[in-house]
Amino acid sequence: MKKKTRKILRVSIILSVIILLGVTLWFNLTSDTKALQVGEKAIDFQLETLNGDQIQLSDINSEKGVILNFWGTWCKPCREEMPDMNRIYNEGHEDYEIIAVNVLRMSSRLINSYPV
Repeated sequence: MKKKTRKILRVSIILSVIILLGVTLWFNLTSDTKALQVGEKAIDFQLETLNGDQIQLSDINSEKGVILNFWGTWCKPCREEMPDMNRIYNEGHEDYEIIAVNVLRMSSRLINSYPV
């Protein structure tokens, strides 16, 4: 490859990377989405339980805390924490409720292993 062609290619790649970084930063800084902080109210939503019942976050007793855990079968740390979540739930949950939301459908074998 000629020296001039390599220089043009290098400059094009560097400019592309700079433009992509700039666009990424701009989208992240101007985005109106934000993470909830401890103590803030979560967005109310409704889901179907394993039994086919409907559960709505706002229907849970407001005097209790809620541990809201979004997890997936494809997520190894999520699978590893489920026995701990199950143990914590079985030790007593008078002050809180645990809601574990799977982000994908999964086999009933794994669901029934950890009935949180």
